[in-house]
Amino acid sequence: MAANETSKSHAMAMLVQQRDALFAYVLACVRSHADVDDILQNVSVAVIEAKEIPQDPGQFLAWTREIARRRVLEHFRTSKRLLPVDASTVEQLTEAASRIDSRQTSQSRRDALLHCIEKLPPESRQLLAARYDDSTENSTAVLSQRFGRSEQGVMSLLYRLRQVLRDCVERHLKLGET
Repeated sequence: MAANETSKSHAMAMLVQQRDALFAYVLACVRSHADVDDILQNVSVAVIEAKEIPQDPGQFLAWTREIARRRVLEHFRTSKRLLPVDASTVEQLTEAASRIDSRQTSQSRRDALLHCIEKLPPESRQLLAARYDDSTENSTAVLSQRFGRSEQGVMSLLYRLRQVLRDCVERHLKLGET
């Protein structure tokens, strides 16, 4: 499969995943299921025909929502019907949807992080808890004494743990395991 075909296939998979969010957004703008289906079909065509497609799911949703916003406005211009909401309301809906997506993305990352922390060995979890606990002294000197390691050893272990957690969270989000 060519790289371009792989990109298109990935885009279609993300579009299917984001369909409910796009459907809700477009329905809030046009209030007609038949029109929503037409607009979403136009959005799908635009995604397929795009030369560059965002690979990050968050960026992809923002990008497709912008395509949908433009298709909604175009729909009302060409159909000669009055907008059930004015253009500024469409903009407000777009901003509100972006804020909701941002919160959902943060929650997904938090859930993924907790999942990944649970997979760590107990001593690693204890070290992380001690390091990021605001109620206790958490300098590397104190942690090195508490865990029987050198300060450099504690710093190195914390660095490796952050890398492991970052990779695990990214993998978890990419697979949608939440």
